[in-house]
Amino acid sequence: MDQWKEFDSWYERCNSWLKEVELKVKDTELKATLKDKQTQLERLRKLQEELNGRQGDIDSLSDSAQDLVRVSTDTRVISQASQLASKYQTLKVTVKVCG
Repeated sequence: MDQWKEFDSWYERCNSWLKEVELKVKDTELKATLKDKQTQLERLRKLQEELNGRQGDIDSLSDSAQDLVRVSTDTRVISQASQLASKYQTLKVTVKVCG
């Protein structure tokens, strides 16, 4: 039971963080001046660094889901972890393309 609580807590933290990053990316508009563009580029680079730094969290969530499937018949955790990993990868690509 503790594994489930730990997974759910970990999932919620990762999901919440990804939603915050999604909002930051969606708020990105094309800028008119060179100074604004440079500021925006720096912001996107920081987001990219943040995303790269959280790869381990997403990997740990997937590992935790695999562990739960080994002790349970409920495979929804694999689906949840996969969806989160997919969202993470999409954000990484989006930030890289924008930056």
